[in-house]
Amino acid sequence: MPELGTTVTTEPRSFPPARNPWDPGHSTGGSSGGSAAAVASGLVAVAHANDGGGSIRIPASECGLVGLKPTRGRVSQGPVTGEAWAGSTIDGSVTRTVRDAAGVLDAISKPMPGDPYYAPPLPRPLVREVGADPGRLRIGVLDHPGTEGYLDDPQCRAAVAGAASLLESLGHHVDQSAPAAMFEPEIPRHFNAIIAADTNVTLQAFEMLLGRPIGDDEIEPRNAAYRRAGTELSAAAYLQTRAWLGMWARRMAAWWSDHDLLLTPTLGAPPPPLGWFTADGPDREGPGSPASSPGPRSST
Repeated sequence: MPELGTTVTTEPRSFPPARNPWDPGHSTGGSSGGSAAAVASGLVAVAHANDGGGSIRIPASECGLVGLKPTRGRVSQGPVTGEAWAGSTIDGSVTRTVRDAAGVLDAISKPMPGDPYYAPPLPRPLVREVGADPGRLRIGVLDHPGTEGYLDDPQCRAAVAGAASLLESLGHHVDQSAPAAMFEPEIPRHFNAIIAADTNVTLQAFEMLLGRPIGDDEIEPRNAAYRRAGTELSAAAYLQTRAWLGMWARRMAAWWSDHDLLLTPTLGAPPPPLGWFTADGPDREGPGSPASSPGPRSST
């Protein structure tokens, strides 16, 4: 996994990258990229993964797997953790089949005393839902970015169009619709504030274990930047961010009063070559590596 799980590719500077079993020169995604590579290659049948901002869904998409981020509170983080990333991080798995994903989630969906919140109980085990008739569903479709600055590959649009056509042919109601709250411009600022605060606290815990400070040169630049931002974040600003995200979640959830599912591309483009996110390119892999050409550069 990437250092502290704070990015969407598994290319840590301290270790070799996780390689995509479909093409070893490409990213597995992240942060659960090692788990996805292990499952997609057949090394294991299922693997643990967790997701705060895509860390189950992104590797599943890039490695051709089933990846479900469970509802908040569905899987307890006890007894050691109350919540991580203000409740954004949820434990789950990556699998090769929907049946396996349902079985794993049935096994780990057990609340514990002291959990800060609970997900609504399921009417029956999820494995019994596999293959069951869901009735006529109301499905919204979103096949393009809602704002500028995001990748928008025609292959991803075509995949959504094909899935929408199939769902419509099965008798479901399909329309072009999505929550307007998905595209509110304040989202990145508040979400990054949560990550910054958590990164700062995590590194403080490591410093206590080590008995000494951790220098910026000992961690990746991304996490050094998060730590600085977390150090500068006041308690009042943090609570304001928590409050904003709580109301944003309500605005998001309101859309589902008229819909059952939202169909979107998981990612806006196919898996990038290794080095695309780190801007290092294949040279860091050494001569003769299977990494392909670096592709577009990114400052992400």
